[in-house]
Parts: sequence; C-alpha cells; structure tokens
Amino acid sequence: MSNAVVARTRAPVAFALTMFLSAALIFAVQPMFARMALPLLGGAPAVWNVALAFFQAALLAGYAYAHLLQRLRRLDVQLCVHVVAIVLAALTLPLAVTEALGPPPETGQAAWLLGVLAMSVGAPFAVLSATAPLLQAWFARTGRDDAHDPYYLYAASNAGSLLALLAYPLVIEPMLGARAQSEVRTIGYALAAAALIGCGLLARTAASPTPTQWSGADASPDSALGAGLGTGLAPHGKPPAATGSQPAVGQPAQTVSWRRRAIWVGLAAVPASLLVGVTQHITTDVAATPFLWTAPLALYLLTFILAFARLGETTRSVAASLQIIAILALAVVFSSLRDNWGLALALNLAALFGAALTCHAAVAQRRPDAAHLTEFYFWISLGGVIGGGFNALVAPLLFNGVYEYPLALALSLLATARRPRQDTQPDADVADPHSPAQRVRDIAPLIALALPVTVFWAAQHQGQALPDTAKLVLLGGAALVALSLKGRPIALAFGAGMIFLAAYMAKPVRVEHQERGFFGVVRVTQQDGYPQRLFLHGTTLHGAQTIAGPDRLRPLTYYAPETPIGQAFSRFAAAGGARAVAAVGLGVGSVACYGRPGQTWRFYEIDPLVVKIAKDPGYFTFLRDCAPQAQIILGDARLSLAREPDRAFDFMLLDAFSSDVVPTHLMTREAVRLFMSKLSDTGVLVFHISNKHLDLASALQRVGAAEGLAMRRQAWSPDDATTVRATSSDVMVLARSQAALAPLDADPRWRRVDAPPGRAWTDDYTNVIGALLEKRSFAPPAHHPS
Repeated sequence: MSNAVVARTRAPVAFALTMFLSAALIFAVQPMFARMALPLLGGAPAVWNVALAFFQAALLAGYAYAHLLQRLRRLDVQLCVHVVAIVLAALTLPLAVTEALGPPPETGQAAWLLGVLAMSVGAPFAVLSATAPLLQAWFARTGRDDAHDPYYLYAASNAGSLLALLAYPLVIEPMLGARAQSEVRTIGYALAAAALIGCGLLARTAASPTPTQWSGADASPDSALGAGLGTGLAPHGKPPAATGSQPAVGQPAQTVSWRRRAIWVGLAAVPASLLVGVTQHITTDVAATPFLWTAPLALYLLTFILAFARLGETTRSVAASLQIIAILALAVVFSSLRDNWGLALALNLAALFGAALTCHAAVAQRRPDAAHLTEFYFWISLGGVIGGGFNALVAPLLFNGVYEYPLALALSLLATARRPRQDTQPDADVADPHSPAQRVRDIAPLIALALPVTVFWAAQHQGQALPDTAKLVLLGGAALVALSLKGRPIALAFGAGMIFLAAYMAKPVRVEHQERGFFGVVRVTQQDGYPQRLFLHGTTLHGAQTIAGPDRLRPLTYYAPETPIGQAFSRFAAAGGARAVAAVGLGVGSVACYGRPGQTWRFYEIDPLVVKIAKDPGYFTFLRDCAPQAQIILGDARLSLAREPDRAFDFMLLDAFSSDVVPTHLMTREAVRLFMSKLSDTGVLVFHISNKHLDLASALQRVGAAEGLAMRRQAWSPDDATTVRATSSDVMVLARSQAALAPLDADPRWRRVDAPPGRAWTDDYTNVIGALLEKRSFAPPAHHPS
C-alpha cells in the first residue's frame, strides 16, 4: 500500500485519540486552576462562574485561531504555524497562579481574576482548544470516504472532556495534590502536542487535492425559525440525500447566511447561560468545589455528544418533554426548595440536561458542510461566551438578584417547537386563527397564567401572607395551564416566566434592601409576624436585630447569649480575659455587643456589601452603638491575618460563610496553624461550623488533632425553632492546651472530641465528597437555617 493509503487508514484512530487527549486536558484544567485560585477570593462560588466565562472565551479564541489558520491553503504551512504556537504556549507551563497582578483588589475582583486566568493558563488552553476544529478540518483533507462528514470526531473530543470532568473530583483531586496535578498536566500537554503534530503529518501524507464537501443541514435550514427552533438532526455516517436546496457531494459548498449564524449563536448561548446559572444555584448552599462544579458541566457536554449522534424523533421529543416538565416543576417549587436540597439538585440538573440537549440538537441540525466547519465552531463558541459571560460578568451589574437563571430557563423553552410540516394542503379541521372563538382560546391561558402573579402582588400590597396550600394550588394550576401550551413555544416561555415571577412574589418577606456583588446577593428583610430585621446572604440568614425596644442590642440568631458562640464570648472575651478580639466574618456586627471597656476589636470581612449594610444605622446599629471604634479589614481573612503580628489576639471567632458555604481554605492545617499563631498562649479559636450538607466537624477535628490542639464542641438547638431570637448552631473551640479551655468544662454541653479516622485537610488536599457522605451517615442535630 502507498503511504497515502496507510495514512488514510490510520487517520480516524489517530485523530480521535488526539482529540480525546487534548479535550481531557483542557477540561481537567478548568476545575484544577479554579480550585487553585479559589482561596485568593474567599472561596466564593463566583470564582467558578468567572472561570467558566473565561474558559469559554479562551475556547472561542482557539476556535477563531483554527478558523484563521484554515485561510492558509497549504497544510504544511498550517502545521508549521501551529507548532510555533504550541511551543510559545508551553513557555507558561507548569501551571501556577501568577503573582504579577498582586493580591486581589477590594473591588473589581472579576476583572482581576480574568487577568490572572489569562496570564496563568490562557495560552496553552487556547492552543489545545483549537485541536477539535483544526483536526476535523485536516481530516476533511485526507480523501477518505467519510471525510465529507468529520463531525463524528467531535464525539471523541466531548468524550475526553466528559471523562476528565468525572475523573477530576472522584480520582484526581483525592489522589493528587495541586502541585502534582500541575506536573501531570505539563506531561499531558507535551504528549498532546506531539500527537497533534503527528496528526498534521498524517493528514499531509494522506491529503487529497481539495477537501470533500457536503451539506450537514436539512433543506432550508433557516425556515424553521418562524415556527420556533426545531430539534431535528441529520444522521451521521453519510451525507444527506441531495435536494433542490442543498448540494450533493462534490458540488460547491453552501453559503451561510447571517441569520443562520445568529441562530447558531442564540441556540448555543442559552445552554451556556443555564450552565453557569445551575452551577451557581447548587453551589451557593453547599460548597464552591470541583465536586459540584463538574456535575452540571458534565451533563452539558453529554448533551453535545448526544446532539451530534444519531438521535431519532422520539429521543428528541423525550428531551423536550423532560425540559418542559422539569422547568415547570422547578418554577412551582422555586421558593420552597431550601429544605430539600436533593430534590432541588435533581430538578435543576434535569432542567439543564433537557434544555441543553434540545438547543444543542437544534444547533447540530443546522451544521454546515465541511468547508464551513471551523466557522461553525467559532459561532457556537461565541454563543457560549455570550451566554456564560452574561451570567458571570454582565448580570451582576444589571440585576440586584439572580434573575438571569429563571430568565434563561424560560427562554430555553423557545427551542421546543417542532419543525413545521412540509405539506401545504389546507386542513379542513383546523380552526380559523382569526375567528373570535380561536382568539379566546389563545388568550385565555395567558390570562390564567397571570392570575398567580396578580394574587401574590395583591397579598403583598395588603401585607398578608397566603397559606402554603393556596400558593401551591395557584402555582400548580398555572403549571398545568402552561403544560397545555406545548407546541406554542412563545406562549410556553411566557407561562414559565410568569410562574417564576409568581413564585418569587410568594415569599412571605418584605425586602427593604437588596444588592448584588461578586460574592453574591445580600438582602435586608422583615418577615411577617416577627419584630426583627433580617440580613440574608444568598439564601442563608447571617444576622438579625430587634427593630425597637429593650432587646434592640441583644445579639440574635447564632450569636444570641444562649448559643455556643454567645456562651464562648461570656466565658472568655466578655469576662475580661481577652484584651484583643478578632472576628472573621462581619455579618451585621452582632457580636460587637459582647465587647467590654478596654478591649480592642477587629473585624475581617471580604464582601464590601456586607460592610456597607452592617455600618448603615438605617438597617442595623450593633456597630454604631456597641463598637464604634472597631476596625474593619476588607479582604480575604487568611491573607489579611497573615499580615498581623504573631500573638496579637486573645480571642478569635471564625464565622466566615458565603451564603451557606464555609470556605474550605479556612479549614486546612495551614489555615488553622496561621490562626493559632496570631493568638496568645491562652487564646482560643472559636469556629462556627454549622452546615446542612457537609460534616465540617469531622474535617476540623482531624485538622485540630494533626496540629496537636485541644478541642471542645457543642451542637446546640433552641426549644423554639420558629424564632430568629436564637437559632441552631454547631461550634468548635480550639486552643493550644486543655487548661485554656477550662472555662468551658463546667458546662456539660461542651464535650471533648477526638478526630475520626481520615486524612486532615491541607491546602493541597480537601475532600468535600467525603464530608458530604459523612454528613449523610452521621448527621449531627445542628444546621445553618435560612
């Protein structure tokens, strides 16, 4: 056999394996690098959102580069240029967080993080991301019988991505530290670069004079938009039969209209927006961790794999039905999922999967011939950048709440319409669309969908709270009405949007102030029937104050005198033994009222919005009335405390939550060692570890034991759980010696604890999956309620 024949025979395996390896590398590096950057920004969930937007932009840069590279007609010239790009990108390895931009700023954290990502990982990521479109374009030059449809190689790329995402939290992160992961990735980059060059040489040997062309779209690809975005897919393996509106094999390539490009962008943007929205939604209350980051992204990639496979009409119909049911169910229970995280996770992931599969199938249906392959990937990548970038960078500036997520869910329903029938014969049974009866039938469901919004608005205006049963009946009835609109995508999207709006209005609180920043949404509210003003970060209560009366300066919620935190202050700081007090996490400044004359107080808070609200006496007066001289240090507590002199404090409270998430980088051996170094010989470290989903007590006990510290723990619950006067909390106190904890030993509620078997968390190793499983097996009575 000739060299060209041998090269053509080997091409599919070589190209698929190379795409698999490069895709695995670029998708493993996403959670890897985001985890490395996470501690620099307080462990905030927004770190992953911004990282997703960046990686989508870097992917777009890679696709644009691949598209421009195809303008060079000679394959050997393309290969030489790409080799130079590979070598230049390798100069930024091994992977590490750059220090060129200095520490994170007090404002503009998203821009700072984008700069860090670009300088640290941007070049090698963009070069590797060019692999998929570049190799498929080269494959189209090989002269193979199947070179007319190189899109099936895309499945190998997505399979590598999917495997890497599943392997990272389950295998790579538990087994390898961050430094070892970086070294392994450098080796992988070298292997992928060599394989890529080899594929280029293989394509050069096998190349036919011109690439084979075919039309991967159905006839009149843009015609379906008028009736909604269709979901059909042309089968792979052979070109579709020639029709009057599409070229057969060997004919000139089809032209691509700007309208068609806009459809590609729109269909790709909505699932990308949903990806960021779902990830933010499910990580806000558990942990900003690769374990939860990768689940939505894996499902997102799986929909790409399925969309570019041979999907039948039944499968597409099932995907659209799953999407509609999941979104409507999510809308109905949107405001009442706080105590059922498992159901919330299932509904959110089901909605993402159904919506992404429906939209991606519509994109795949409209794929062009091989001559436009790199352009096609560029435009769908641009859609991903627009969707993800809007959620991560634009929405926080436009909205004071996370409204982009339900908006994207509703918009995704526009893609559920079936393609119009091709016959043009009139149907005698079809009613006149202009008749009064038909107009009533069209308008009646829309009026019914507006009913819950009207009722809930009226109830809020009158200051009344509807019973939960009435809310469920109204929202459930609206969902059934919306379900009847299947086949009318615009009306269906409108209906879902109205149900989400009604569910939001059904919450029994009066919002006095709401604002959104990099670290999340903060709200000041009053709840019906309670004489307190509440402060919420995300979905979690972070403090409260009695509006008026003698108890106005009495700490509430987790900081009330009867809670473990209140007890610790009364036995240590308030008893005169603590001259210098540090509190990590400001909240509304409740603990400031435990201060005594002669003490110095210093608060460490990363979110400027929290500082703004806590210092505003129009909302809360703890700081003004109890500790007007207290210092507030803005920034990540670990970085800020590292600059403090050793043994500067006698009492330190660690109460740093982002919504319901305790930043894991504050619970490692290195972090606890730093905190203890800032305490005097008899100083104590009080750690608030309440969490509904993670067993943080076991993790902290292992750290404390590894550092040789004395430990006490109390999981406390009030008799009356319906009031914010005092709320359940789980607290541990650590000190250098047992003698330092003697003030607690008189109270039997404080018990000594030993570390369970297992590895202590470090900056190089955390095991959130283990903490989640331990919580399910040994759930303590305490929780962190909203």
